[in-house]
Amino acid sequence: MKLLRNFRQKDCIQLAKILNSGQSVLLLADPGMGKTTLLDLIFDVPGVRQQYFRDEVKLLRFNLEEGILPTLSPSEQKTIIFFDHTERLSDPDKQNFVYQIKALRDKMRPNISFLFVTNIPLDLPPINHFLLENIYHLPPLSPTDAKDFLEEILKMRQGKLCPMQKKTIINQAGGVPRLIKKLTNLTLDGREWNSDPYVAKFLGSSEDDGEIVGPIKFSQKLSKQEFLLAKFLIEKGDFASREDMIEAVWKNKQYEVNDHALDQMLHRLRQKLATATPKSVLLTFRGRGCKLTF
Repeated sequence: MKLLRNFRQKDCIQLAKILNSGQSVLLLADPGMGKTTLLDLIFDVPGVRQQYFRDEVKLLRFNLEEGILPTLSPSEQKTIIFFDHTERLSDPDKQNFVYQIKALRDKMRPNISFLFVTNIPLDLPPINHFLLENIYHLPPLSPTDAKDFLEEILKMRQGKLCPMQKKTIINQAGGVPRLIKKLTNLTLDGREWNSDPYVAKFLGSSEDDGEIVGPIKFSQKLSKQEFLLAKFLIEKGDFASREDMIEAVWKNKQYEVNDHALDQMLHRLRQKLATATPKSVLLTFRGRGCKLTF
């Protein structure tokens, strides 16, 4: 897949800023959120590496899922190591390698940093002090990135979809790359969406199952306004002002809504987030707005 250079630009900028400073990052996201695709972007798309990292920095990438552990040797050159499928380091037979990482960091500090990519929270005591130095939750794709991602899938398949089909896929996928890919392929093949177990599980919801909004599954049903607010905060992926939230939920009636109505809505949504998966937190900035993290 030929990803565009500005794909996930906001995420790349934030990650590169931390890594270039000499600190390490734990990149956390559920399967299907495009963690490996992000690494492919950095290492395989011409110009991306130079866009975010200095020329003198050495970048190394290792996929721990392959089961072959790399040999780590100290170097005088500034180095950033990207570990994909870092959850494998939790295996008992990988403990020696964990200590190799610690020893390498001790020898090369401050000229080395790591990006640990994982789909589960990790607790590795020998390296926790830098493994957990910065935790970055990879958000869903922005609407622009989701559209570009879909178009690249269509190019690969040499297929075409009408604007309404594309819009439906983008809206239903909630910015989840794997879901965009599956929905696009199912539509091109003329197959029912629920014929794919992953899609059926992700999109399926009933009165008993609760409700799914993007990557978050609620155990309780949401009101129409709660759904709109949750969807807005997920797509925003950053701080949202009170004014923006009111406009997103109440639209042309925004000037008729008072602060109390928004506060009540946020209170109900926070209660329902408490039992949602993955674990999600609605951070409040008093008098200003809030941010949804998951």
